[in-house]
Amino acid sequence: MLNSTESENPAPISTPFLECFVTEPRKELQGSRDTHVSYLIITKTNSPLFTRPECKVRRRFSDFVKLQEILSRLNEDCVVPPLPAKHKLEYIKGNRFSDNFINRRASLLNRYITRCAFHPVLHRSPHFIAFLENPNWNNYVRYFIQPKLNTTSKLDEFSDSLLNAFSKLKEEPTEFDIQRDHVQQFMLGISNLETSIQRIVRLEKTLETDYEDVSAQFDRLASLDQTLEIPVESIHQALQKTGEEYSFLIEKLTLLLDTIKDVQSYAQSLKELLKRRDQKQQDVEALQEYSSKLSLDRDKISSGGSSGFSFSKTFDDLRGVDHNDSRLKRLEQVQSELQAVEQAIQEASIVHEAFNQRVREETKLFDNVRQSEMLSAINDYANVHVEFFTNIRELWLHAKQ
Repeated sequence: MLNSTESENPAPISTPFLECFVTEPRKELQGSRDTHVSYLIITKTNSPLFTRPECKVRRRFSDFVKLQEILSRLNEDCVVPPLPAKHKLEYIKGNRFSDNFINRRASLLNRYITRCAFHPVLHRSPHFIAFLENPNWNNYVRYFIQPKLNTTSKLDEFSDSLLNAFSKLKEEPTEFDIQRDHVQQFMLGISNLETSIQRIVRLEKTLETDYEDVSAQFDRLASLDQTLEIPVESIHQALQKTGEEYSFLIEKLTLLLDTIKDVQSYAQSLKELLKRRDQKQQDVEALQEYSSKLSLDRDKISSGGSSGFSFSKTFDDLRGVDHNDSRLKRLEQVQSELQAVEQAIQEASIVHEAFNQRVREETKLFDNVRQSEMLSAINDYANVHVEFFTNIRELWLHAKQ
């Protein structure tokens, strides 16, 4: 029993938290064929699922890819956040080890880990936890995870998806139909926004070059006329720095474009989850259709009607087969199969309804994350331009003096 002091002053309950950061990208084994970039992952938590409150591990991009495969294959009812695309132009041009590319990737990987840590299911996954704290991640994957992945063939999953791709739902639930249209419209809007910002970035790159050219012309003019040297030099400096400010603006807008593309990929993950939900419903409908066919066969056999061709009946007569006995055996076989199908329908319906509930929860989670990230991106977009125009104003006020 608790004493009076303990009951009057219960121990405070700490709020559970999990914070993850991807930082400090570092080039490993430079100059060799195995050159790669590792990223430091710092995890701070009070969760009892972890072995210690703070963990630090280094992971390369291929480790993130393996984690993504594990989470996707073993959590098909979740919107697993997407990884930044690997097959980019930087790989073709050989710029994948440039500081700009590495830092941009680190930022996207940080968002990926943050999304996983925020997810109510994924953050409790023992595989995600192992990724964050296990120093022997490769061995963990080889001996504990790979056997599980091998039991579910990707070819089988693709075959199921391909078969259902040509099927149409008999009854489309309104809530999921609305959600699908909403996601589609959101992705279209994001795509249009990305196109518009890319067009602005191209124009700003042209302006950056033009300001540099004009700056050079003013510099030449100052060298030709000594009386104009001081005022022209100040204009030359202002023009040059204006070009540099455009360069900084373009760099920050490129990061914003990365964010927009990442949100679009995240929406695509939700769209794929909705497709998997449809597949679950199609499984139930296919079983129900087969059950109806078996019921018709049962009724036909029970009424004494032939379930085969007349040729089969004639052949049975020649063999001296007892038609009544044969009919009872067929009836027993159909009833047995019908019972098995009815059981399968019940089990598939339970799975389907549970999947529907998960989709509802995943949709709410996606909407929360999407709204938060888009608001942050909009604020960043505004702040970037406030900073840009403030600096430009100060440059030209100084040049005017």
